[in-house]
Amino acid sequence: VIGGPVIIENLLTYYGLNLVSAFVFIVFIYNKYRENETVFIFTFFM
Repeated sequence: VIGGPVIIENLLTYYGLNLVSAFVFIVFIYNKYRENETVFIFTFFM
């Protein structure tokens, strides 16, 4: 029972970092190819 919350916290931290990394990646791509790659960004985000 003690290990349960710890595992949950580790999973939340792991996926949280992945979400932040994905968001930063999307923002980076958007800023780099803002003019001609907007459709690609929305497709990738979906």
